[in-house]
Amino acid sequence: MKRSMMAKIAVGITAAALAIGLAGCSTAGSGASHPLTIGMPNGPQTNNNNPFMPTSAAAILGYTFLMYEPLAQVNPTLPDKAPTPWLASSWKWADDYKSVAITARDGVKWSDGKDFSVKDIAYTFNLVKKTPAFNGNALPLEDITTAGKTVTITFGASQFVNQPKVMNSYIVPEHIWSKISDPTTNVNAKPVGTGPYLLKTWTQQAITFTPNNS
Repeated sequence: MKRSMMAKIAVGITAAALAIGLAGCSTAGSGASHPLTIGMPNGPQTNNNNPFMPTSAAAILGYTFLMYEPLAQVNPTLPDKAPTPWLASSWKWADDYKSVAITARDGVKWSDGKDFSVKDIAYTFNLVKKTPAFNGNALPLEDITTAGKTVTITFGASQFVNQPKVMNSYIVPEHIWSKISDPTTNVNAKPVGTGPYLLKTWTQQAITFTPNNS
């Protein structure tokens, strides 16, 4: 998405304690052409960018958010602050917090130029539902349905305390992931996301990203 990502990048880098060399920290939507290079601060990693796996290099080094985005931005340091709409333009929880209706944002494209849609949100949560290894938040997912631009996700119990976890979930493209035979072993060497950067090169010494101008 063509939004300012600088505050988000700063938070992610601090949290991950990364040693980062920045060359031109402009956002995806600003027409920047300079790369972002992340040094390897904590020993050898393998080129694994699976956004669902906590053992991937993307998770360990903290750069998943450069490529993938959530339904809403949640500030963990300000838990009382309402999440900022991101890939979701709006959402409405049921009174018992056992379901949420999420409306997909218009005008978003994946980094390969394909349109983002509500189908991607539904696919992502269905993927998490059927793949226990991807359900790190232990969400009791029961049913995922779509109508127009809205997806309704139903849970087996109240998700009042898990609202931030639901809305902060990374969304992946159905047209890419639905073709993967075993997503749990997919290293996602060429990530397609909606985030502000594209993975350019990956080595044991450094990872280089270029701005996503999609």
